[in-house]
Amino acid sequence: MKLNELFNFHNAKSGAFEDHETGEIPFVTNGFRDNGIIGFVKPNKNDRVFNFEGLCISAFCETTVQKPPFLARGNGGSGLTVLEPKSRLTFNQLTQIAGEINLRHSWRFSYGRMAITDRLVDLTIGLESQIKLKKKISDLLPKPSKRVVITKTPEFKEFNVTQLFELGRGDFHALDRLEEGKYPTVSRVAEDNGIVGYFKKPADALIYPKGTITVATTTGDAFVQLDDFICTDNIVILKPKVELTQEDLFFIASMITREKWRVSYGRQCYKTIFAKTNINLPVTPEGNLDKDYIKEVVSKAYHFNDVQVYLRN
Repeated sequence: MKLNELFNFHNAKSGAFEDHETGEIPFVTNGFRDNGIIGFVKPNKNDRVFNFEGLCISAFCETTVQKPPFLARGNGGSGLTVLEPKSRLTFNQLTQIAGEINLRHSWRFSYGRMAITDRLVDLTIGLESQIKLKKKISDLLPKPSKRVVITKTPEFKEFNVTQLFELGRGDFHALDRLEEGKYPTVSRVAEDNGIVGYFKKPADALIYPKGTITVATTTGDAFVQLDDFICTDNIVILKPKVELTQEDLFFIASMITREKWRVSYGRQCYKTIFAKTNINLPVTPEGNLDKDYIKEVVSKAYHFNDVQVYLRN
């Protein structure tokens, strides 16, 4: 069957995520991470909130299943397309349709050929061949927990990273010359906490302690390392100049990652460029880091307790 036989198509309509106040409505964007949900917002006047269970398809054909109500990214030329079932489809059916679109059709789309409505309506799926699952997909998913809302709104102040950290650089370049070993090895990637494998330490390399922030020079992603590690020279290493807690490190890393849009392969953030990075951090009325606010935010983040236990072991 063609998708337009099963669904009505809607173009998402919203402002940018950053233009919204914190609220209760999931904001869906491109990608699969966290089911495409980047955060929870209060809709603006001209936003379109969807109140049905349906599919969100990104400009690159990344298809997710959303429960109502939700707000889909609609600003710019790569907004999402939202599919509303013409007749009732179960959550299992929607999930299998989304999986089939991702497996069979995502290769057709790219930055130069985005998944707009005119290109999606004629895509076909094989409902009659859907897999018979022993369990409902909904039973396999993690159960949603009550979302924690932070009510305090502190003042924020701009800090240069060199006010907080001494900047260093990794010790070696060629990964293919390393022997397999026990040390997590960090390089310039945006996945798996920056770890590309486990290798023996080269003779002149240092072993850096867990709890250190690393920044990939090509992507700008900042990670707090959970084990002692070695790293390539494509990594900026942040050594605290001031006393920082685990919560502080994770919060600061997230704020550094927010600035990653400034970085690209043609503008890598080696030490000189990265030293110009400014980040906004919460402060007390006296102008000091608001560590109580940071602790409240980070400690309530999903799985942070597990991270703390891991770092203690």
